[in-house]
Amino acid sequence: MLKKLLTSLILLSSFSMAIELELINPGQYANGTSNIEIIFNNYEEYQAKKNSTDWIGVYKKGASRDWENVLTWAWVKDLPGSGDRYYAHKFSDTHFTEPGEYEVRYFENNSYDIEKSISFTIKKVESYLLGLRVSTYADLRQTVLLRGFDGKNIIPAEKDWVGIYKINDDNTWENVIQWAWAKELKDNYYLLQLNLDKLEEGVQYEARYFLNNSFATYKKSQPFYVGELPEDEKEIVFSTKFYNGALRVSLDQFLDFREELSKTWVGVFKKDVPYKNYENLIAWTYVNEVNRASTNTLKILKPELLINGEEYQTVYFNNDSYTQLGKAFIFTLEGYN
Repeated sequence: MLKKLLTSLILLSSFSMAIELELINPGQYANGTSNIEIIFNNYEEYQAKKNSTDWIGVYKKGASRDWENVLTWAWVKDLPGSGDRYYAHKFSDTHFTEPGEYEVRYFENNSYDIEKSISFTIKKVESYLLGLRVSTYADLRQTVLLRGFDGKNIIPAEKDWVGIYKINDDNTWENVIQWAWAKELKDNYYLLQLNLDKLEEGVQYEARYFLNNSFATYKKSQPFYVGELPEDEKEIVFSTKFYNGALRVSLDQFLDFREELSKTWVGVFKKDVPYKNYENLIAWTYVNEVNRASTNTLKILKPELLINGEEYQTVYFNNDSYTQLGKAFIFTLEGYN
């Protein structure tokens, strides 16, 4: 079975050189992607490297410097940067064929002379799957997306499968309403098209993912209906997480962002507190504010009252009111500092 590999950071003891290496967000990106940051002591050193032939390479720890041992590499001069930093080569676990200890090495002047290195560990987890998302088209929920696969290197294991169940049914085969081998969904961008003829309106269902031809649930989707959902069951807020100095709130991509909805807003509250009360509001933004990070993601600058490990809820409200649209999204804050 194909295993997912994630990076965890282990810094080596320092050298006397001016260059520092750091792994950014090891394992935080989808599929274990990480960045290497190269830091110089001053701006002059940084500028001097803009036309250099210095390079970075990733090796199995303990491997010789020979070119055939390079797993992935980049010229330092080709990396984006600012100030005295290069925001360096993004690499993913697809460069690595087995778990173990690895190193990033910095080489000077197109040579194999190591100026600096940093080590990290690749570990196994059970699957590349990040989650199951039921997508909304018009009034019907018609597809299940297997999030985390890319159709090239990051693919499901041979006997992983996905099934549709009524929400209260157990995993026995007799209760499977629709199913597919996960790998056979590759040509459809890992979308399982729901057979609506087999689903009843007003009944709650969920998609479940199983590893290695088993009946043990590995991951499952949020509950979903067929047909028009009750207003308080609609999924408008899909995720909330803290990243790069701000809360990122991802919304349903099919939301209408017309000008007349400019006072529709999103608020963040502690879990289980009344949210129709301004005093309980921790962070908020209008949906049509200019701080949208992308077409369906809002960016709320770092609030002061958040605490790592605490549970919060993100709520979507109608035009400048406390009329809730959709259900609240519950999340545990991580990465806040």
